[in-house]
Amino acid sequence: MSDGQPDAASAQANNDPKVPSIVTILSSQPLGWNGMLVEQLAYTTTQIEWAPQPDHVLTVHIAEPMSLVQKRDGRTHRGGLLTGDFTLTPAGHPSAWYWERFLNKLHLRLTPDFVHQVALECDLNPDRVELLHNFGTHDPQIQRIGLALKTELETGGLGGRLVGESLATALTVQLLRHYSSATQTVPFLKGGLPPVILQRVIDYIQAHLAHDLSLTDMAAIADMSAYHFSRLFKQSTGLAPHQYVIHCRIERAKQLLKQGDRTIAQIARSVGFSSQSHFGYHFKRLTGVTPRQFR
Repeated sequence: MSDGQPDAASAQANNDPKVPSIVTILSSQPLGWNGMLVEQLAYTTTQIEWAPQPDHVLTVHIAEPMSLVQKRDGRTHRGGLLTGDFTLTPAGHPSAWYWERFLNKLHLRLTPDFVHQVALECDLNPDRVELLHNFGTHDPQIQRIGLALKTELETGGLGGRLVGESLATALTVQLLRHYSSATQTVPFLKGGLPPVILQRVIDYIQAHLAHDLSLTDMAAIADMSAYHFSRLFKQSTGLAPHQYVIHCRIERAKQLLKQGDRTIAQIARSVGFSSQSHFGYHFKRLTGVTPRQFR
């Protein structure tokens, strides 16, 4: 996956070529999310040209409303972007962008391999499905996913790898459903997981709370795709997989806190939180008190 930066020759600041045109404020690169790179970028220029990118690039406009000119796919599009609007440039297409002032944007990069895999999981023929250029649309679902990913970056990956993978899958399904050449409809699944399979997954979660659980691994236990699994799991439990895992970790932590023979930091690690601060945040969010107060 590319690092999010264009060639220096194609991105120079307006007034001073020594000033970098793009500054990375936040990045998911250290979090190791599969198939997706998320970055909040500050542009200190009002125009930029991108060479063809290896990834599908979706941008969520997180700045104030503004006018924008986009040149790509043999077209010139002039229009405005409202806060929360997104644009989509499929992989392999050069583009040029012109706007009126410095700004911040949220870039969500999806690898073609990841989109291909999700399409297969949605029972679509990935060889006949292409993501389409989008020059600016307000989609509440994509806005929510983008802001949730931004929150994950701001908190240092508070929800773990499972959250990143879940949001990447949900984003890709939304794109395939509404912003692709697919002629088939991505199905809305109903019915939940069979009880035997649900129990198998719950047993796996309980046995691996200390690990950085993966949506892909959990779906494999259920012998189904990540797309099908995450939706049926939520129907069965009322919680998304990452939410359920956090609840399980907090319940296990409550038991360990009552035993009183480990430090809070040790308990945080033993139930799968990357840091004591992450543990404390989720514990208070779900119980209303800090781990120390609970103990």
